[in-house]
Amino acid sequence: MDNIYKRYFISILFILFFVFSLSCVSASTYVVNESWSNDDIQNLVNDDSLNITDLVFSKTIDGIYRDISLNIYKPINIVSDLNILLNGTTNGFASGYAFNILSEGVSVSGFNITGYVTAITASFSDNLIVFNNNFHNNNGFVVVSYSNTVNIRNNTFYNGLNGFDGISVTGSDNVNIDDNNIHDLGSGITVMESNNTNIKNNTVKENNGYGISSDNGENITITDNDLDNNKGTGISANNINDLEISENNVKSSGNDGISISSSESVLIGNNIVEDSSSNGVSVYDSEDINISKNKVKRSNGHGLSLDSSKNTEISFNNIKDNQNAGVSLGNSKSIQIRNNNIVNSTGNGLKANKLINSTLYNNIIINNTENGFLIEESAYNITIKDNTFDKNNINNLYFANISQSMIENNNITNAGSDGIDISHGDFIKIQNNIIRNNTNLGILTINTQNLLINKNKIINNNNGINVLYSTLIGIFNNSIEKNKGIAIYFQNDSNNQANPYLPCILPDNIRTGIPPTSLHIKFSAMINDNNISNNGGGIEINTFDGITLNKNIVDKNYGDGINVFSSYSTFLENNIISNNDGGGIFSAESNIRFYTNNIFNNTGTGISLLNPNSKKFSPYLWPESYYIETILKNTISNNKEYGILIFDSKAILDETDYFKIDIWIVSNTIVGNGLSGVFLSNSSNNFVSGNIFRFNGVGVSLYSSNYVNLSGNGFLNNGVGVDVSSNGVNVFLNSFSGGNNGIVVRGVGNVLRDNNISSTKKDSVFVYGYKNTIKNNKINNSKGYGIILFAYGNNVTYNSLINNYKCLYISSNENVFSYNKVIGSKSDGLIVIGSSNVFKKNIINGSWNGYGVKLNGLYNIFQDNKISKFNYGVYTRSYSLVYNNRFDVKKLGISAKGSYNYLFKNIINSQYGIKASGKYNEIYSNKITSKIGIMMNGDKNKLKDNKIKSKTYGISVIGHKNILYGDTVTKNKKFGVQIIGNKNTIKKCTITKNGDHGVKMIGNKNIITRNIIKLNKYHQIKLLGSGNKITKNNFGVKKSKALHNVYSRNSFNKNK
Repeated sequence: MDNIYKRYFISILFILFFVFSLSCVSASTYVVNESWSNDDIQNLVNDDSLNITDLVFSKTIDGIYRDISLNIYKPINIVSDLNILLNGTTNGFASGYAFNILSEGVSVSGFNITGYVTAITASFSDNLIVFNNNFHNNNGFVVVSYSNTVNIRNNTFYNGLNGFDGISVTGSDNVNIDDNNIHDLGSGITVMESNNTNIKNNTVKENNGYGISSDNGENITITDNDLDNNKGTGISANNINDLEISENNVKSSGNDGISISSSESVLIGNNIVEDSSSNGVSVYDSEDINISKNKVKRSNGHGLSLDSSKNTEISFNNIKDNQNAGVSLGNSKSIQIRNNNIVNSTGNGLKANKLINSTLYNNIIINNTENGFLIEESAYNITIKDNTFDKNNINNLYFANISQSMIENNNITNAGSDGIDISHGDFIKIQNNIIRNNTNLGILTINTQNLLINKNKIINNNNGINVLYSTLIGIFNNSIEKNKGIAIYFQNDSNNQANPYLPCILPDNIRTGIPPTSLHIKFSAMINDNNISNNGGGIEINTFDGITLNKNIVDKNYGDGINVFSSYSTFLENNIISNNDGGGIFSAESNIRFYTNNIFNNTGTGISLLNPNSKKFSPYLWPESYYIETILKNTISNNKEYGILIFDSKAILDETDYFKIDIWIVSNTIVGNGLSGVFLSNSSNNFVSGNIFRFNGVGVSLYSSNYVNLSGNGFLNNGVGVDVSSNGVNVFLNSFSGGNNGIVVRGVGNVLRDNNISSTKKDSVFVYGYKNTIKNNKINNSKGYGIILFAYGNNVTYNSLINNYKCLYISSNENVFSYNKVIGSKSDGLIVIGSSNVFKKNIINGSWNGYGVKLNGLYNIFQDNKISKFNYGVYTRSYSLVYNNRFDVKKLGISAKGSYNYLFKNIINSQYGIKASGKYNEIYSNKITSKIGIMMNGDKNKLKDNKIKSKTYGISVIGHKNILYGDTVTKNKKFGVQIIGNKNTIKKCTITKNGDHGVKMIGNKNIITRNIIKLNKYHQIKLLGSGNKITKNNFGVKKSKALHNVYSRNSFNKNK
């Protein structure tokens, strides 16, 4: 450029020199012609005694001058020659100057000016030069005014008439408006209150409104221009301060195509702006702007427009096929939108509104047609960092009123809807983003408050974080993977938004693991160290309240992996909730707090609650007596249905209307689930305590639940391990061991207390109902029984049933089976099939096999028992009462097979020792040490104050109307009473030192009355038949050693 200026300057000097040498030897050169006039070239430019310095027009016919109109008032160089034409029309009017400069330096040069009203006027003029002219059909063209150094070089402006302009400078200063060629006019460079203007290599084309205009000035430069099809704007600036709008080439404007207004230190760089017709760079109330290496292209609305502006820099631009937006900010402030390339707009591709301390960094914002960043109406301290947003087409960021903002290392890709869409916002950070193949969501929050969604990669979206009516939120170290359904969505009811604790941005707002007594809770959220994997599920909370879900990995979703619905004060803490596909926490009317979770290979359950704690509390304060459903130190393992499932839990209220207990299931590890591992159903007021249940398949299941309370749990190889179909449940200090059963009860007043039930593989308590209490249990190595009852009034108290394999089975009625200990039984040890059972102060030992009580029905009571290592020891049928027992048994020790048995104050030490069979048995005050010792076979029995010591016989009766009365049948080793039939009575017996005989009687109408039948060894009665009566006995002997009588008519009277 400088070379061109130098060339022009040398040319002027050369022409001036040439004129001087032609016309005059002095420094006053004046040559004019076409035979002068215009008052003879204004009396040769007002004489002053001809110290003119240059004026030359000349040609001499026909360089046409006509109505030239001059006024110059000296220093002159107004040259032309050759093709001079000035014209000024006359009867088709116009004129009104060709020149009127009014001095200082003046120089006009190689004219061809035509019809004018104005074609050059200048005013105070200073060192003006207008050079190498050719303006045409004027009405206007070059009007300078207060002038200073002004040069307007190498001119051609054309047609004009009534649209005016074609360079007009006012107020002036050191103006240069260089290599002009400004066409059909009406504007075409207008500079106004000027200063050091410099508007360079112009060609400004088919004007009709602007095509460079500047206004109130200071150091303006609008360099390598070439503007094209003007008709409005095509560079215009207004109140300028130090503007440069550099290597222009602006093309088909029609309005805008660069327009700045109240300006300051603007530079709008390496422009090519192309087919504007509104916008294509437009800045408005301006300040230190720099809108750098532009190419802006097919505007027609926007393609960069800034509004009330401030310290802008919008840098290495290339803002392509606009047609609205392609950057348009608004009420602006310290904007810096860097390394741009904002591509195929036709709607958005960055748009904002009342933005403030902005920055949107390494941009490429790609295939717009709506969104690709839009904030409508407000924003505040925005930073949206190392951007690429990709194939916009609605969303890829859309905010509608954000605040202290920052959405960091972006690359937020193939939207088509969403890819971040925030609605009201507040202080927001959504950090190290890549939020991939959007088409709906990939973060949307609406109404927001202070959001922070940290180290994102949220990948193959269609969902992937929604948070709707929002408050404080958090969601931290994300990577939320292959969405297509959920992966975090929470919602809430806008009526719950009143929050007196703002401002805040987590994490200081909520501290995890806090008991309700020390927390004043806020509406909130925090879903901490996420990685929520192959989604299609994965966290959904819905009307949300005080969430906190801590160190999440929620794993291979496609269904569930946490859903909570009507919410309230949810906490779940150190989560990993693994290979979902259904299950892995689902709740409904909510109020959760599970704690150190790890809830594993789901596909069904792994905690599901339905209606727990559905009473709504204050969102800010919890009453001190309220406990949310704590399910505490969890690991709830190989689910596939259950692993805690609770349905309609029912809280019980106290008089202050606070919850007392409603679910705590405390120190869990609940292992191989596969149905149950706690399942409660209609729930009631739960508490399941120090849990570990292991290879479940049940491991607690209560059904209609009621007042549950299973305490210090343990249970090991479950396959049952508590299953109570409920009512007053309270199964206390538990620890069972081997699987297949270990407490099953079906209903009513249950309490099974200080349990410890070991190696079952079937049975070990099994009660089908009623008023149960089975108390101080320890029921060891079962493999069958260890208490079964099948219902009614159970109450089996201070148990301890040790090496079982059978030990109690009652098929019911009014059971009580009192202070038990039934030690080594390895078969039998109480089997009773019904009726009004009570067996009292038991210790029933065993392992010599068989019985140890079988009662098989009716009005059993069998009282102060001790029966030892059995081979039998009680079996009875009919209306039993076997009373003050102790039998140390091996084979028998009472067995009575029918009728009204009562067999009273027993102590029997046995091989036999009472057998009885039929009718009205009563065998009273027994004490028998035995090999035989009472065996009786029928009819209207009664044997009374028995004491018998035997090693064979010692009473044996077979039939009819038996009564033996005051029995003591002492040292038997054969006989000591034997009766076989008919109307027996032997009355106040003591039948002493037997050895053989001591009564043996076989038949007929027997009575042997008030006996002591003395020192037997043979006789003292042996009798075989007929009308027997042998009354008032004593047998101190005689009647031949007291009777041996076979087939006589018997009666032997008042014996002694």
